[in-house]
Formats: sequence, C-alpha cells, structure tokens
Amino acid sequence: MNTKKFKTRTEFIKRKNISREDTWEVAIDLGYSSVKLFSPNIVAAFPSFAIKAHEDEIQFITKAPDEAIIYKDLETDETWLVGELAQSSLSINDTSNSANVLYSRDRYSDPMFKVITRVGLGIACTDNEYGEVGGKKVVIQTGLPEKYLGIDDTLLKEFLSGTHRFALKIGASNWKIFSIQVDPNDIFIMSQPKGTLFSVCVDNNGNLTETKDVLASSCVVFDPGFGTFDMFMIQNGRTVGGETFPDLGMRRVLEETSSLIQENFGVAIPVPAMQPFLSSGIIKKADRRTFKSVEYPFDRLLAKANNSVCNEAIERMINSIGFDNLVQFYKYIIITGGTSAAWEHNIKERFSALNSLKIINGNQNDNLSFIYSNVRGYYLYRHMMLSKNR
Repeated sequence: MNTKKFKTRTEFIKRKNISREDTWEVAIDLGYSSVKLFSPNIVAAFPSFAIKAHEDEIQFITKAPDEAIIYKDLETDETWLVGELAQSSLSINDTSNSANVLYSRDRYSDPMFKVITRVGLGIACTDNEYGEVGGKKVVIQTGLPEKYLGIDDTLLKEFLSGTHRFALKIGASNWKIFSIQVDPNDIFIMSQPKGTLFSVCVDNNGNLTETKDVLASSCVVFDPGFGTFDMFMIQNGRTVGGETFPDLGMRRVLEETSSLIQENFGVAIPVPAMQPFLSSGIIKKADRRTFKSVEYPFDRLLAKANNSVCNEAIERMINSIGFDNLVQFYKYIIITGGTSAAWEHNIKERFSALNSLKIINGNQNDNLSFIYSNVRGYYLYRHMMLSKNR
C-alpha cells in the first residue's frame, strides 16, 4: 500500500469553470482534513491546519515550495503558517494542537478555523489568466453534514459574513492583500451529500448528464470524510433520511494506525503529526544508549486499520438502512468524499455480487479527485440557482 495516498493533498488547479458575469461564485468545503475550493478560475485544496508564527521565522522561509502558504491578519498583525508548511513544523510531542480542538464540530470560535477559512476565500478570489474578481459580488455556497443542518447554519453564516481583511503569500509569490466583503444574504448552506448527488448528475457546462435519473431514483450517498461518515438516502426523488456517524472516517483510520504503530514499534505519533510520516511511509526508532536506529515501514498497519474501519462503515450503513430495504428499494450507491479514494475498492468488492445495486463514483463527471465531489456539486448547484433567479 502506498501511504502517500492517505496524505492530505495540496494543489492549485487553475482552470476556467462555468460562471456568470455579474457574480463571483465561491464554493467552499471546510473539512476537518482539508479545505476544498471551487471558483470561476480555480479548483484547489490544502490541509485544514495552521500554526501561529513569529515574523523572524517567516524571514527564514526563503525557498518556499509552491504549496507553502503564509497568512497575515491585517487587523491583529498576527502571522500564521498554513497547510503543509504548518504540518511540517509540528512535533510529535506537541500538545498545543490536540485532536479535540482540531476535529471538534464547534470550530467557529477557534482562531485556526478563521485562518483556514480566510485562506480559502483568498485563494478562491485570486485573479489569474482564467478570470478576475474585479468588482463582482462574492456569493458563497457551502455545506454541512446532514445531522448539523438547521443547527450550525446561523453560526456558519455569521462566521463567513462581513469584511475579511488579510494578506497571503503562496510559494515564491509576493504578498497579496485582500479585503473581501460578504453579505449574509449571499451565503448559502446545503447538505454535503446533496452536493455529491448534484455533481453526479451535472457536467462541467451545467447540463444534466445521462445519469440524471439518479435525481429521481432511490439511492444512498456514501460519504466518508476525515472526521465523519455521512449517509444521505433518496427514494423516488424524495429525501427520506440522512445520518452522520462522528466515529468513522479517515481520522479513525489514522487513530487506529497510530495505536498499531505504538503497539508494534513503541513509537507514539498523534494524528495531527501523522502527515509527514504518510509521505515517507517510514517510522524511525533509535536506542538512546547505543544511538543505533532502525526504520520500520508501516504500510501494512495502515492497510489493516483502513480495511477494518471501511468494513465497519459499510456494516453501519447496512444496519441503518436494513439489508432487505437496501436490496429491495435502492438502485444506486454513490461513493464520495476524500476517504472514498482509500475505500473504493473495498466498497465495490463488497457489493460486486449484488446485481440490483449499481455503484457510482461521485467524481464521474470530472477528472478531479473524490475530495472535490461535494464542493463541485455546491458550485454547480449555486450557479444553476443564480441563473434561474436572474
């Protein structure tokens, strides 16, 4: 198993997306693992992690890699390292960035959440050869797990609205200053799995595809993310339910991998510090008395944890819906979310003999990773609604 596939990605894909002339549509997926973005001129993702930095530390980042992100709050004058740059600065003994803070649902009051959200808005509103914001009104579409719709909406809208003044430095580029004004009436929130449902049925030009019958059929959206596993059930075009399981997803996979590493090699690596190790696939252990070191690959342990959690999620879905109901009343299972890239094979193999169910990939209408299925659907749905209400 290639452990790099489990590492949270950073990428900036400049491209022309369908858009309107009078608005700058921004879709943003504020996941526990990464922030995913869609705007008229870019598709992007970066890890949902940031740490505060001193000005003198910034001066030493002279040869910044392309994915290096530095944020500066123009009101407080605070500077933060963001994404992979922040993760690479995290020690395995660091207790200030506990998992309870990083992966809590109540993230809106945490300064880090403000930073990664503004970085996302800044990247989505950066001019490039495929489009310029100019004086266009910024309209935001985002989403929440089904379980939290109607609960966190107000908090999220309050957080995203207002004036955002900050500066960004990405890679070797110069600092860019942003002042982004967002009206609360221009912020829209939908169900995360509904984003994938829409993404499955619409092409990049906003047209319904041959799979448009999914919108009016009986299907299950299977959406394992980093912090949660979300299910969304549609039956004959009517929403019949949705559930969020907060104990399943890539976080759980990494927690179990961390436990197995400690059990087998005697090395403790907390989940927030796991990313650099996923890049190498190696754990190092040294004897303090002899100074002899040994390297241990942990891909086998990661595969074991991944298969275990995936199978548990599948069983949770079956038990929640009921096996007989799943067979009799559902036609499709749509797999989506960042963790689906690691679970796709297991899911398809598990249901391969069940001819009554068809497995559909949430990213089937684009060449993008699974991680963009929800945010792509957000973007295309908001574009359709804006065009309809014109």
